[in-house]
Amino acid sequence: MKRSTPITEIETRALANRFFAVVNRGGSRAELQKFFLYPDARLHGPNGRAYAFDEYLQTHAKWSHEQHVLSDWATVPLSSTPPRARIVGNLYWEARYRKGGGRIRTVVTEEWIVERVADGSLRIVLYHARLLHPLPDSAKVDFE
Repeated sequence: MKRSTPITEIETRALANRFFAVVNRGGSRAELQKFFLYPDARLHGPNGRAYAFDEYLQTHAKWSHEQHVLSDWATVPLSSTPPRARIVGNLYWEARYRKGGGRIRTVVTEEWIVERVADGSLRIVLYHARLLHPLPDSAKVDFE
């Protein structure tokens, strides 16, 4: 795929599914970095904190049986040179605390900026989990 090809929703959904598959299985810093345009990117959480890759992985390490299921996922073109798009969407996130504390069940609103790079693949420029809406029977989410 050429770098100038517009970014599609199918591609951004596939990128998100691959990203969350790495998160769900407790992937490495190097694996996460491959998704991002900048090697020192930060992942912005719904608690207002900007996480380095290692911090993000440490936070997720306290949970097991994670699932991220995309629902509505809009991809809006931002520019053609370089090809960039804004993604805003919701996903269902479920996880269990490894050391008790119950099951987390939430809807998360995500906002990403992605760019198509020279090899035609997509990289995340900005990652922001903006809003976390716990479902009625969810355990409290502890980010610390």
